[in-house]
Amino acid sequence: MRKKEMKNKVKEMLVDEIMEKVRNEISRKSIKHRIRKAERIYEIFNKIGEDKINRIIISTAEDFIKLTIGEKDKIIEEFSKE
Repeated sequence: MRKKEMKNKVKEMLVDEIMEKVRNEISRKSIKHRIRKAERIYEIFNKIGEDKINRIIISTAEDFIKLTIGEKDKIIEEFSKE
């Protein structure tokens, strides 16, 4: 299996496990959407480092979700320079 296929399989397993826990109170689509949002935020924080997280002006998770790929890359680039 290629890396991308493996990652997708693991995500599906995660969604299956979450679906069991929430007993179908949340849709599968909603769970996948929440996972994608968390991945975007994690990617930014992971790349800029813990020491610089407090310097980010964006205040809510929703603000991070609304970032375009270019904006996200720009934030990572700016904080990586320092």
